Amino acid sequence: MARLLLRNEWFEPLSLHAQYESEFERILLAYADTLFPAWHLVPFKVDVRSEEGVRRPDLALIDRDYGRWWVVEAEMARHDFNSHVLPQARVLANGKYDNTHVAALMRSGRELNPDRVAAMVRGEQPHVWVIVDHPRPDWQQPLRAIGAALGVIEIFRSETNQHSFRLNGEQPQPPATDVIECRRDRLVLRLWTVSAPGLLPISDGQAMDIYMEENGLPFRWMRKDTASAVYLSCTSGNPLQAFTRASLAKLEDGRWFFIDGR
Repeated sequence: MARLLLRNEWFEPLSLHAQYESEFERILLAYADTLFPAWHLVPFKVDVRSEEGVRRPDLALIDRDYGRWWVVEAEMARHDFNSHVLPQARVLANGKYDNTHVAALMRSGRELNPDRVAAMVRGEQPHVWVIVDHPRPDWQQPLRAIGAALGVIEIFRSETNQHSFRLNGEQPQPPATDVIECRRDRLVLRLWTVSAPGLLPISDGQAMDIYMEENGLPFRWMRKDTASAVYLSCTSGNPLQAFTRASLAKLEDGRWFFIDGR
């Protein structure tokens, strides 16, 4: 059995039956700033609905620039995978997220920016991250098949009740804070869906100049928020009419331009 020696103190691993899931979550939240310095980690106890049913996640991991977020399921390695873990992850991966979930995030994370959280939830579907307290390599491929990631956070405890951690498996990475993926709406061709609206420098109803290339001419684009998405539309023509996707990037001087269209 592996042990850790830190600052002349031995840390022993917790056994498979040494803690409850609620205690696992409590420790993760207590050490969130150390474990996840690029993220906000908050409780996220709210129903998520999909065509396969209703499930309730445990936590949410929010990029500090509001460009990406993860719905987190904290699991014990002793839990049954096929009857509990996989169905839970599948519902969370295919669930519908709306203002109910924005309100739940704000109740748990008072330090969060409500406007940017609301914009973030209207963007792309959150990723799903299953955290398990002991290695379960047999879980990885079935979770990956539904688009979920598996991370391992093992907790070690000393005789003085101090904690240490060993992280393994897949770990969320924050997105590039200066690139936003956009996709042309299938029905209204002048509208472009924004994947990470929390990164935009404008709010609903405001406009910004976007260059078609780094040294090209600017076009004026307006932001429009709906209940489920955030769009950009050009106020004069449609300079991206030949494309279905485009990447929006920010230069060091603060200008925004489309770096790619296809």
